[in-house]
Amino acid sequence: MIDWSEQDMRVSRTELKKAHERLQELSIPLASLSKKQLKNLPASDYFMAELMALADISSAN
Repeated sequence: MIDWSEQDMRVSRTELKKAHERLQELSIPLASLSKKQLKNLPASDYFMAELMALADISSAN
């Protein structure tokens, strides 16, 4: 059995950057969905609120 207390659980800045880039890539197809389509997604209330806020953005400022 692994003793997790002895493992280094820190995440490198490179891994964090890669994770953020993957999330940005996921947001592109989600941003193109209509609000009706977004409501049909199986997601948490917090995530749905964020998606609805994304849908309200009409252009980059």
